[in-house]
Amino acid sequence: IGILGASTYGIHLIFLGWIFLKAKPRIIDIFTIAFAFWGTYLIIPEFSLKNNITLGLAISIVSGLFFAMLPILHQKSQFISGTQRALGQYIFAIPLFLFFIPQYDFNLNNADWYSLLYLGICGTFMAHTLWINVTTKLNTTVTSLIFYIIIPITMTVSYFWLGEEMKFNKILGALM
Repeated sequence: IGILGASTYGIHLIFLGWIFLKAKPRIIDIFTIAFAFWGTYLIIPEFSLKNNITLGLAISIVSGLFFAMLPILHQKSQFISGTQRALGQYIFAIPLFLFFIPQYDFNLNNADWYSLLYLGICGTFMAHTLWINVTTKLNTTVTSLIFYIIIPITMTVSYFWLGEEMKFNKILGALM
């Protein structure tokens, strides 16, 4: 549900690109946005923030909005090197994460430490740096399409690794 809500990134990015980059959406863009909204509607069990699915979806939609702001910022600040922009993100994030250090559980087995090391290097350092460069150079429509590759990957991992149930509405909503 989290990744499906975050996938509204592309919808937000089209509108933000229109507002800030003067990249007017085409009719097909508007049609696909309506189709995506319908897909999101299909995965909501009820319009109430009292159930975890709708609440999680709402939080991840807001996350998608904030994530969609980044390509706009990167394109507007091309005069700053990609390395400096990446470093700025890390400098902002590290104190934020350190604030919660008393709540961390450091009693992890070796496999967990290796997983965290992999996520830190590949999933954060390399991926964020690459994403900064991609979203700076490519237009917002292309970067929003690239982002959608994450949906089938996440749903496949969720099904096989986490044992999550994939109901028809969730699969149809994700496809849309």
